[in-house]
Amino acid sequence: VDLDSLRVPSVGSTQEDLAGLLEKEMESKFECLYVQIDLSSVCFLVNTDDTEHLKSTLTSIINVIDAAFHLPICAFISSPCQRIQDIAHHFIEVSRLRENRKKLPVKSIYSESDLKLIPVDHMIYPLSVETAILEATRRGDFEDVKRYIEIMFEEYINSNYINYNLRNMYVVALTNTVNRALEYASASAESFSQNRQYLFSELRSCESAEELENCVLKQFADIIDSVNESKSRKNQDLHDELKKYIEENYQNDISLLNIAERFSLSPTYMSVVFKSTMGDNFKDYLSKVRFDRAVELLERDPGIKLADLGTQIGLTSVNTLIRMFKKYSGMAPGQYAHEHFNK
Repeated sequence: VDLDSLRVPSVGSTQEDLAGLLEKEMESKFECLYVQIDLSSVCFLVNTDDTEHLKSTLTSIINVIDAAFHLPICAFISSPCQRIQDIAHHFIEVSRLRENRKKLPVKSIYSESDLKLIPVDHMIYPLSVETAILEATRRGDFEDVKRYIEIMFEEYINSNYINYNLRNMYVVALTNTVNRALEYASASAESFSQNRQYLFSELRSCESAEELENCVLKQFADIIDSVNESKSRKNQDLHDELKKYIEENYQNDISLLNIAERFSLSPTYMSVVFKSTMGDNFKDYLSKVRFDRAVELLERDPGIKLADLGTQIGLTSVNTLIRMFKKYSGMAPGQYAHEHFNK
């Protein structure tokens, strides 16, 4: 890094400013992807084979920031990642370094070689891994949960399972993680949450790491099934409520704002919810309902005036009515009535 060209923000800069500084300097030296993890940490996926150059660059940036702001910034570098599907594994590696930093010698750059310095009895899986599992549980994404649990066992549990004390530590930690997943699932998991008092005993009785892993995966599969079932019920209930609202109000001049107010949502969020629930955006769904009702009215009275037809389905403009018919049937209302109902 060219220290003379490194522009440091003013003393009143926020953590976002410092993150921006890191991003700018890293991108000037490497091909990399920047990811903001939280207000206190950022992650870079760096395309380089020169780890020493990477360490040198990070050291220079950290030294400048430390001199200007006296901030205790550290960098954590994983081992080289050869495949995109291994990124989660390497992120866990640096998360492990970050969360165990206080157990390591004080320095500004840590790498995978420092992992062996972490005491074995402190190698419970990182909070970041649990957080990823809980977020995937909340989304109802079992494949993501399974991937993180497999990495967790591979990295932390399998090789240490033979140690009785470590095994008990893992069982306690896993029991807590499953119980926190139930909290994330909230009321959706009530149907089997009463059995949680037996969870610790069930996990503790596993005779191998593989059996423990399968047992944990089974717990999460049950939770996620409950989460998805609850979501499905809620989506169906919302679908029915939205459908009923449209059917009761299509003849009025209703808008997305009206329906958003009815369901106490912002118009923007209502738009997203409506499309994901009903399969169409609000405008198209309402138009299809109005077209179907207009066809029913034409069937009963093929000679109805277009103005009256439009009024009965919530359209005040005959031109809008004609455009709607041409969109869904390819012909004007009069022609549609003639071809379908005057034979």
